[in-house]
Amino acid sequence: MSDIYKLDDLDGITVGAGQNFDNFAEIIDYLLETRPYGEVKELLGFDSIADLSEYLVDSKGNYDESEAREICMNALGGEDIDEEDPYAEWGDEMYDRAAGK
Repeated sequence: MSDIYKLDDLDGITVGAGQNFDNFAEIIDYLLETRPYGEVKELLGFDSIADLSEYLVDSKGNYDESEAREICMNALGGEDIDEEDPYAEWGDEMYDRAAGK
């Protein structure tokens, strides 16, 4: 089961498999497409879009989803909503057991 995250500062948009957005790269793309660059820089806490781009790329030049998640979770009031419902976690475990996982 993949984690599901909620971003309170974006009206509770959710991120994860089957949610409003599948990953945090889509959230950053959405912000860049729908808001002025200056607002995005300020919102995410960067001095420039170039700084944001550098932060999102690992030492090999590949996009790093964990860095995007960290930025969004910290800057946009993110929370892991899977952790809030122990009954859902228990249900997931029972489903996995029944499926032989």
